[in-house]
Amino acid sequence: MADQFHLHRMLVAGVSEDTEYKLRFVWGTGTMADGITAGQVSAVMIKFDKTNPQQSAGVPYEVKAPDFEAGTKVWAQCKNATNNATLDFYVAYHLCTSL
Repeated sequence: MADQFHLHRMLVAGVSEDTEYKLRFVWGTGTMADGITAGQVSAVMIKFDKTNPQQSAGVPYEVKAPDFEAGTKVWAQCKNATNNATLDFYVAYHLCTSL
């Protein structure tokens, strides 16, 4: 049975804009606002070419975050200079078990 999990990497699969994105992961057991207030955040800047995705696709980004206890919630926020921009991504994680 998994007692903990760890975010590992993320892979961007597509974007709606060619400008930079800031993706922020927030974690905690309460609300997302509680996690932000507590400083439980990790951010990464992303640049992805939507018109020629093979130039930037396939390179995973590291996600820097601690190990999480089972039951911890993780949210993702995405910011772009353009309103209504979208970013499609996958997140890899590891399940950790107690010995």
